[in-house]
Amino acid sequence: MLELSGKILFASDLHGRTLRAEFLLDAIEREKPDYIVYLGDYMYNGPRNGVPNDYEPMVLSNMINAYASKSFGVEGNCDSRIDHMLLKFPISLTLDALINGKTVTMYHGDDASTKAVSHGLKDVYIFGHTHVHRIDKTGMTTFINPGSIGFPKDKTKGSYAVWEGNTITIKELEDGNVLLEKTL
Repeated sequence: MLELSGKILFASDLHGRTLRAEFLLDAIEREKPDYIVYLGDYMYNGPRNGVPNDYEPMVLSNMINAYASKSFGVEGNCDSRIDHMLLKFPISLTLDALINGKTVTMYHGDDASTKAVSHGLKDVYIFGHTHVHRIDKTGMTTFINPGSIGFPKDKTKGSYAVWEGNTITIKELEDGNVLLEKTL
């Protein structure tokens, strides 16, 4: 099982958008995380999203590969084997980890990855796919979605999550303003 501690940044659903990824790189520099976890849908824009002017998957792969040494990822429903070849960090369908002392399962959130999630109760589930940020707690389990970098479907201009200590914070992509914050 992967063990991570310190400050972890979570991002999802980049969909090949380089201008949006520039804001993510700014957030990475601002936050200075120990680790970065991507929750899928790296390069393909998806058939429902159209092709935006900043759609440049190869450029995007080079951008996020700059942090490959401290990155991990899960596969999204729009990802393919070629994405695995272009990205220089480990990618799996799901990822189980111990993060800051909590048992965690990370996955994209589409049907295939949800079915592949390991059974057994975890402290935290972190996923993407819906393009809507959220932090919900049901009983002793917390569910986190950092929102979308590429095509946000909530009323933000994109968002990401940061886990530091026992606090999860979802922040606005462009300026880092806090959208949601919960203590685990």
